Amino acid sequence: MKSIIRIECNENGFTLIELLVAIFIGLLLSALVYGSFAMQQRSYLIQEQVTAIQQNLRGGMSFLEDRIRLAGLDPRETEEPGIELAESDRMQFTLDWTDDAGNEHKWDGDTGDKGEDILFALNTNRELTIDDINSGTGAQAISEDIDALDFIYYDEDRNVLNGTSGDVSSLHYDRIFYVTVTMVGRAHRPDPRYTDTTVYKNINGMIILAAQNDHFRRQLLSKTIQFRNLKTQNGSKQRNSETVKL
Repeated sequence: MKSIIRIECNENGFTLIELLVAIFIGLLLSALVYGSFAMQQRSYLIQEQVTAIQQNLRGGMSFLEDRIRLAGLDPRETEEPGIELAESDRMQFTLDWTDDAGNEHKWDGDTGDKGEDILFALNTNRELTIDDINSGTGAQAISEDIDALDFIYYDEDRNVLNGTSGDVSSLHYDRIFYVTVTMVGRAHRPDPRYTDTTVYKNINGMIILAAQNDHFRRQLLSKTIQFRNLKTQNGSKQRNSETVKL
């Protein structure tokens, strides 16, 4: 005798409540996945911005440091190159570095050649610039998106030489032994979900950039450099080429 198996089917399908529960669970899972992805994406974008700012600042600082160390270079000791301008936001110096044809390492006893009269400053386009005065080409951008540039000058005993105006008197140029360079760089694009309320100060606590209250991320970088070619008041040269942290 054959056995008969009967399968009963619910011809009515899912109930409305079952469908709503399934949809809710699906939406919840989608929201969790999207939220996790959005959070990771935002974290990546933030890190990308911070890294770009840091690289920009380090590149500009490295360029400044290399040139500053040459200030006052005078291998033939026939000129008196040195600091020409020592302000809180600008620095100018001379050196004997090239010959009349512009060949480097071919010092010829004067400071009137290309690359021998240098001015560092920040322009109105937020660019760190170098102006090779003798070349007549004008200021050239080194780094973009720089909101602040600050110089603090010290004598051999690490006394600050900047006056109340922030600048060093020309009477004290021959006392300059160290300089601390501080820069504030910002991201190239704003982040609408971020507001920068930070007040940026140099290592002496002086404000160099007030709170901008905008949507740009910023980073601050400072470095103290000892001049190695400037002559001191007694006529001797500074030979230590190491960077000094104050």
